Amino acid sequence: MSQKRVKEIEEQLAYLKWRKMQNERSVKASLLTTRALSSNDSMTNIARNKHQEKIEWLSAVAVDELQRPLVIEDYEMNRIQEEEARNKEKAYLVIILNRTNYPIYIYIYILVL
Repeated sequence: MSQKRVKEIEEQLAYLKWRKMQNERSVKASLLTTRALSSNDSMTNIARNKHQEKIEWLSAVAVDELQRPLVIEDYEMNRIQEEEARNKEKAYLVIILNRTNYPIYIYIYILVL
């Protein structure tokens, strides 16, 4: 073999070694990216599962609380009933005043009561 041919073969070998090294580097980078994405997906799924568990727990608590009877003291019940009666009176007076042509300050006075 001639010197020139040996040199060409050596250059080809050097190029092939360089390409092999580049390919290995690329494969390693892809594997690292895949592992990172897989790990990220796992953490996302865990976070999603925890969020779903919290939603289910809150829902269960709400259902449980709604099934219990509401306990109100007598004074609170009286206050609520009085407030409701006042609101009904105001609504009734507003209906009556809407049918008449009283000045606006009468409306305001009634609503402030």
